[in-house]
Amino acid sequence: MGCCFGNQKSAAVDEKDKLLPEASSIPKYATDTNQPSTILKDDGASLTNLDANYAIQLIDSAKGLKNKWSTALSQHKPGDMPIPGLLAEIGMVFNGIRECTTREIGRGKYEEAEKILEAATQLYHVLGRDMFIACDINSFCLEYLRVGPLVRIMCLKFFEPLTFYSDKPVDEAEGPNHGNLLKHYMFSVYEFRNGQEELRFRYFLESSNVGFGTYYVVGLSPPDFSFHAQVQPMGMHKCPNYREVREVIGRDINQRVDRLEAGGSLL
Repeated sequence: MGCCFGNQKSAAVDEKDKLLPEASSIPKYATDTNQPSTILKDDGASLTNLDANYAIQLIDSAKGLKNKWSTALSQHKPGDMPIPGLLAEIGMVFNGIRECTTREIGRGKYEEAEKILEAATQLYHVLGRDMFIACDINSFCLEYLRVGPLVRIMCLKFFEPLTFYSDKPVDEAEGPNHGNLLKHYMFSVYEFRNGQEELRFRYFLESSNVGFGTYYVVGLSPPDFSFHAQVQPMGMHKCPNYREVREVIGRDINQRVDRLEAGGSLL
């Protein structure tokens, strides 16, 4: 799995959740809206301006950098480290996007948050898959959540649906059934144990082709994929939006945290 845009905490991070170094943490299942801002240092925007309009302006400005980034990519050799300047610039854009989605969700403005997600996905297509591949990036962070004192969740959206086990776009999947199971969102759940955060499991919004349509489900797997369980079916044909997925995961994680706080296990 490639890198995502987020911020690295002091705790150990699983290699499938590689994060950009940056400045942002997280009642039961609540958005943290008090994260330190990275984009305020650059443009002087106030916290009240961190909304969908601001995010879309940020995204539109990033589209103008396509030629600059294309030049950088032309000088990039396969196997090289990700282009530092390119990674920093696009990282700033997506960290700004995360701050705006966090604020809008914290205000209960889910429709505005969806507008940001749509614009961010459009930016991915404008800049092109090759640029993100060169930087080893396949997703971006929407928000961080804290669930009680011991559990933190990093919420990611893939720029495009990826094959569940091999992290490839559908048009690069190998074999007749390799691209049948796809993932759209990923929620990485960390538990504070023995003095550090440990990745315990991940939720996914998944989809599969069942012959007469596309079936969506929220699933769960540990980091080693030793099992793959269904949390809740999400219906046919229409992909659930972020709010719908978030609410399903919220109900499930709250039950798990209740069990953890009673002396049981999170997983």
